[in-house]
Amino acid sequence: MYKTISASLRSVVHSRTVLSGCLCAAALAACGPTARVANENLYAVLAADDQRGTDEALVVLREGLGAPDARVRAAAVRALGRLERVEFVQEIATITRTDADPAVRLAATHALAQAASTSTDPTVAPLLAAVLSDDTDAGVRGAAATGLGRLHYASATQLADVEQHLLATAPIQEPLVAEGVARGLAALLRGHRDLQLQPATALLLASLSVPGPGEVDADHLGRVAATEALLTAGKLRGESLPRAVASEDVEIRRVATRAYGGDDIAAASPLFDAALQDDSSLVRLEALRALRGKNDRDHVCARYRTALQDEWLPIRLAAVDGLGACAGSDELLVDIADGGLSNEGWQPAAHALVSLARLAPAEHSERIAAAARQEPWQVRMYAATAAGETGNTTLLQQLTDDPHPNVQHAALRGLQAHLGHDADDVFAAALGSPDYQLVMAAANALEGSDTDHLGAILDALDRLTAEQRDTSRDPRMALLRAASSLGGDRDKAERLLPYLSDFDAAVAEAAAEIIYEWSGVDVIYGESPLPPHPFPSLEQLREIERTRAIVTMANGDTITLRFFPFEAPTHAARFVRLASDGYFDGLTFHRVVYNFVLQGGSPGANEFMGDGPFTRDEITARSHRRGTVGTSTRGRDTGDGQIFINLVDNLRLDFNYTIFAEAIDSDIALDNVAEGAIIESVTFARRD
Repeated sequence: MYKTISASLRSVVHSRTVLSGCLCAAALAACGPTARVANENLYAVLAADDQRGTDEALVVLREGLGAPDARVRAAAVRALGRLERVEFVQEIATITRTDADPAVRLAATHALAQAASTSTDPTVAPLLAAVLSDDTDAGVRGAAATGLGRLHYASATQLADVEQHLLATAPIQEPLVAEGVARGLAALLRGHRDLQLQPATALLLASLSVPGPGEVDADHLGRVAATEALLTAGKLRGESLPRAVASEDVEIRRVATRAYGGDDIAAASPLFDAALQDDSSLVRLEALRALRGKNDRDHVCARYRTALQDEWLPIRLAAVDGLGACAGSDELLVDIADGGLSNEGWQPAAHALVSLARLAPAEHSERIAAAARQEPWQVRMYAATAAGETGNTTLLQQLTDDPHPNVQHAALRGLQAHLGHDADDVFAAALGSPDYQLVMAAANALEGSDTDHLGAILDALDRLTAEQRDTSRDPRMALLRAASSLGGDRDKAERLLPYLSDFDAAVAEAAAEIIYEWSGVDVIYGESPLPPHPFPSLEQLREIERTRAIVTMANGDTITLRFFPFEAPTHAARFVRLASDGYFDGLTFHRVVYNFVLQGGSPGANEFMGDGPFTRDEITARSHRRGTVGTSTRGRDTGDGQIFINLVDNLRLDFNYTIFAEAIDSDIALDNVAEGAIIESVTFARRD
């Protein structure tokens, strides 16, 4: 049962009082001095984790490793792994061997792989192999198998050794170990595309993908990982493919359908017929995508036309996109572009417009120009994309004055493709925009210019810097690259001196390099970071844990979120804080990639406009299962309040992005989200 608590939660979220108490609300009555101390110790470790490697934080984390409470020890070793520094590998490895609690050893095993995730240090694989062979807990051994696959290997010999370690785990009798081996092999193949699997390994993966009688079931995640591994290795063929496409597990069928994109499966194949009529819309969409690039165009185009009748909008949109390569589809696409599916929203017409531009670029300039005057702005953005396809530079130049920056951005990219530096004055004018994506595109377009726009570039750099926002990193770095490419002298170098103590270390370093280029002076640089948001209090985290967020979409659908505040405290608290302030109300899911993710929460409806300060990553062992909610980033520790929701099991995202929540009982609502879907409001309810 839920009770609406929007007002009370808002007061909790903005409170900075640190309270002690049991983490589980149901256990409050049992809280005594020992429990309070344990909770305070856990909170201290979580707060130290957020400080990322300061001397004071490391003292707290090391004390946490010896705490009597297993939760504290697990959080402390997880925090060491999150530092992603190999110097902590041996310290973490000690925990995998000595801690009596399997939950702590599990956290340490994941931390061991995370600590080495950016390194090729050869000492880590033997440590994980020892855990795989020696630990008594199946979950820990499975984590070691997954970790072995996650590492980076510098030689073929190392790769062969790791494959043999994972293969030697067979025959596997424990589902958790089997899952870990499958995930490990999938990660190994993703990271090392040239790896040629042994025949025995391919057979093992086939049995893990679709287990037969007497074979161990690696559970859903392991089966998906095994199927993906076979696909990546080019081994999803022969007996493996029909077994996978006949699986009762939708995700197995979906992944297997991607194999139809191979050259050896024709569009006329019965495999396509079956997949395009699958009960799951996810599988049907994957089959439609697999038609791309097929040579038997008559069969391909016939299937696109049939798919226009599908009940699911994403499949119809994919069909419209595909028809852009099908001769004789003009009349059908014209009908859609002119509103033949207007009851579906603006998306079909916009997609049809781009397909027409690709199919017959000389014949639809008037239709594209008419679309460039329509609402909503997304239609004008697609019109700019279509104008870029046709080379209509006159229309593109007009659209650089559009009221919406995303329309201007699409127009700018088209001008760059067709005019190059002949449009430098247009690019320079765009440097004055408040939109970071547009400024970045303009700066990129000005790189290597032979016109004198250095002053405008440095002015834009000064203006964005004065805003004091972490999220200005990408456009400011683009401006610095553009400035470097134009060249300067000692006088111009002086304008960059203030950036030697910038709040962003990346900007400070780039400024120092340019000063040296322009003046020959080797300067010292540092950083003066902006203050972060206060770390959430223990009471806030407890309140968030027993709270659900209700995301109400403009179409009336609702998406319910359950948070993981003790795994990703700053990310969960940030979402709740922003939502409580009404930040998300009226924003959109601007990026919708069906069979991948929804991304939204940007005030600019693009990748580069978000809430000002960055949030540190809080990587956990959770997998990016369908419905999990993560924080969008552009590199480590660059979360800006934008979120993404996984629409399928995205194992390739594991251990790289923070998962701070999951959508529950919301499958239909998730599949109904279209590009530009508006978030009407986010409210909160407490679970009693």
